[in-house]
Amino acid sequence: MMKTFSMLTMLLFVFALANPGLARTRSVNCNNSDETIAGVLARSDPGDIIRIRGTCREQVVITTDRLTLEGRNNAVIDGENVDLVGVPALWIIDAAQGIVITGELTVQNSAAIGISVVNNAQAFFRGNIVSQHNASHGIIAFSGGSVLFDTETVNTMDNGGDGLAVANGANAYLNLAPFDAFMVTSERNLHGIHVANGGSMQMLGGTLRAAENRAHGLRVAYGANLFITGLGKVYLQDNHLQGLNIESNAQALVRKSPRITEKTVTITGNAMAGVSVQAGFIDLREAEITANGSMDNGFDVDLGFGTRAHLTGNTIDTLNCDMTVLLSPATDVACPAP
Repeated sequence: MMKTFSMLTMLLFVFALANPGLARTRSVNCNNSDETIAGVLARSDPGDIIRIRGTCREQVVITTDRLTLEGRNNAVIDGENVDLVGVPALWIIDAAQGIVITGELTVQNSAAIGISVVNNAQAFFRGNIVSQHNASHGIIAFSGGSVLFDTETVNTMDNGGDGLAVANGANAYLNLAPFDAFMVTSERNLHGIHVANGGSMQMLGGTLRAAENRAHGLRVAYGANLFITGLGKVYLQDNHLQGLNIESNAQALVRKSPRITEKTVTITGNAMAGVSVQAGFIDLREAEITANGSMDNGFDVDLGFGTRAHLTGNTIDTLNCDMTVLLSPATDVACPAP
């Protein structure tokens, strides 16, 4: 059975956001030499709103529950010449519940990770957020951390590691909303999005785009789970390896809502296979998978050793199957004869 995102996590978010207590609004302008985010955090209480302006050159560590951090006038957290202490990240949310990151905010130039959500922390991204030019990942949820996206745009780009990484029991959730309600993009990273080691990603709405990454657009590996359905749209295109890579006991269920008539998953222009599954499981329905594989065997879908698959209603130019592949009885394509 496909592991899906915990509804308990969502209930915790709703509870946290609905109970702000005696919230205060605090402000910091990092262009003033005597003001720092760390200084404001030190005197903040659960439920407070922190408005950030200017360019802040400091490591930000959040351990207080139910804080809202709002970027104003394109605020920037810049890691140039900033020494990172403890968790190797410029912006750390550590074990804090119900954190909201909103407004206009860019995190960049970290010597390691841009934004890290760790140790069962929960972060809600609901603004125009950018994580770019970091030496490692743009955003990572790790060790039970959870990240949720539901409004505006989150963009991870030009990072040394993955754009968005979800690993070690962590969760990523794209909220139920029409495809044009919000967008998560990942461009020119290692993997655009990487779900691994028991991590889980669920997409119910919005638009997800992973393009021009140096490896895979979306990779799911080592017991991780991917669940895409609802009202959203997915574009995996022009990546240097595969568009969607599933391997090592990972599972993926990719379907569109019956309320939508057109195909909502487009996988095209990737240098290797559009979809590659190796020793994993995929249930893929009504996707457009064409014009991939220009640099290797030309396959749009490549099902490798030990793979189980259900494929219906897809547009697939070329399909390749290992002799060990098991297709479900309802699959409407057949593996080519060896």
